[in-house]
Amino acid sequence: MENKKIIIVDDEPGVREAVATVLSREGYEVLEAGDGTSGVSLALRERPALVILDVLMEPMSGWEVCRILRQIKEIADTPVLMLTGKQDVKDKITAMQVGADDFLPKPFRNDELKWRVERLACGAILTS
Repeated sequence: MENKKIIIVDDEPGVREAVATVLSREGYEVLEAGDGTSGVSLALRERPALVILDVLMEPMSGWEVCRILRQIKEIADTPVLMLTGKQDVKDKITAMQVGADDFLPKPFRNDELKWRVERLACGAILTS
């Protein structure tokens, strides 16, 4: 059975709702977490096809969450998409250095979000 679960970890409820709406219409089962600690726990429990992470969260940043996800054997290979207001090239480099698979700055276009999610989630589905 295909894994269609996606976890959105963002401290802004409006962003989580907007992303969840777009991805639910594409047939994904979207789960939400409002902070990094909850996101890590949810990912470990649910084993999603993809984790979408905001960077600017408290008390644990998206950078820290991504590092932790990469250290947990059971979910270390889960693709991570950083979805953030940070747009500097150094932020994109940092995303890759902490283990992210892709980086999409806010604001984003829905069609680009869907394309990136499909690319990452399908890759996870095909390799799992």
